[in-house]
Amino acid sequence: MIKKLITAVLPLLLMAESIYALDLSVQPRFKTGIQYYEYEQKAFQSLPRDPERQFPNMLSSLEYKDWLPYVSGGLTVFADRFFVDFDVQHAFDGHDQTDSSQQAFIIGDSVDTLLRFNNSNDTEFERTEWSVSLGFTVIENLVVFGGYKNAETEFDVNMRGDVDITIFRAGDPAPPIGGPFTGKLEQSFEYDGPFVGAAYSWKIKQGFVDGALAFKFAAAFLDGSVDVNFRDIVIGNQPFDLQNLRESGGRSALSTLEGDSTGFSLGASWRGLTPIDGLTYSAGIIGYYYEFDIDTSAEFNETQVRLDFGVAYTFGM
Repeated sequence: MIKKLITAVLPLLLMAESIYALDLSVQPRFKTGIQYYEYEQKAFQSLPRDPERQFPNMLSSLEYKDWLPYVSGGLTVFADRFFVDFDVQHAFDGHDQTDSSQQAFIIGDSVDTLLRFNNSNDTEFERTEWSVSLGFTVIENLVVFGGYKNAETEFDVNMRGDVDITIFRAGDPAPPIGGPFTGKLEQSFEYDGPFVGAAYSWKIKQGFVDGALAFKFAAAFLDGSVDVNFRDIVIGNQPFDLQNLRESGGRSALSTLEGDSTGFSLGASWRGLTPIDGLTYSAGIIGYYYEFDIDTSAEFNETQVRLDFGVAYTFGM
C-alpha cells in the first residue's frame, strides 16, 4: 500500500518541491449527506483448489443496494497555486434483502466438504474510504489533481434457506446432510489505487448569490478484491461442525476474487461565501462507477451517487 501511495504522489511532490517558501493557508472541512450505494457481483465459476474434483465453486448474482447516510472530514493545505488534500468518509446503516444460491467445495485437513445453498439474505453494510491528493492551478479556475484512494465495504449477511452438505473422507462421499438452515456470511469488498482528474469553476455574483459553481471529473485505476466467508451454520436445530472448514479467525473461506478497474466519477458542486471571513458552505452531487473484471469471466461493480452539504474554514499560517 505504501509503495502504491508513493508511486501515485511522487511526481506531484517533485513538481511542488518549492512549496516550503510560499505563503500557506489551511482549510479544514466537514460534510454530511446521503449516498446511494450499489454493489453487484455477477455470476462466476472458479476452479476448486483440488483440480481433480468436479465441484467448482459457484455463486449466483448478488446485489446489495440502499441509501446510506454518510459523514466526511478533510483538510486542505494551500501554497500559492499548489495544494495537498486529505479526506476520509464513512457511510453506515445500509440494509438490503436479496436471494442467492451458491456452491462451495472446500478442502479440509482430514475431510473435504461440498456445500450447496439456496437462501434469502438479510444484509447490513457500511463503507469507509480515505484518500490523499495533490493538485495544481493550471490557469484561473482550472485545477488538475492526482492521488491515491482506498475503500472498503463490509457486508454482514444473515442467511436463511435450504442446504445440502456432502462430506468426503479419503475421497468417498458420505450420505448428504440437508434441510432448512440458518447461517451468517461475511463479505468484504476492498479496492485501492491512484486517480487523476480536473475541476473547473465559474465565479458567480448576482445579488445575494456569491460563490463558485464547479464541475469535476476523475479517472481511477484500481485493484480490487472480494472475500466471502461463512460461519455459524445451523441445519434444522443442530449446529453444523465447521471444524474442517475453518481458517484463521474461526472463519471458513467460501471464495476470494481479485480484479482491476478503470473507473470514473463526475460531479458538480456549489461553494458559497458567508458573512464570516474565511467560512464557506458547499452543496454538491457526484457519481462514481467502477467495474472490476476477473479471470473467470465474471465481474463485480460498484455504483455510488452522493448528495452532500458541508462547511469549511480557511485561515492563513
